Amino acid sequence: DFEACNGIEEVAAIIRDKQVEENLRMKCA
Repeated sequence: DFEACNGIEEVAAIIRDKQVEENLRMKCA
């Protein structure tokens, strides 16, 4: 159970990073 929650948090962090990258690209472009 703990590992499952950890995995979800990692995926959420990766998704957040991707969204931030896209936002920066939109602003810079």
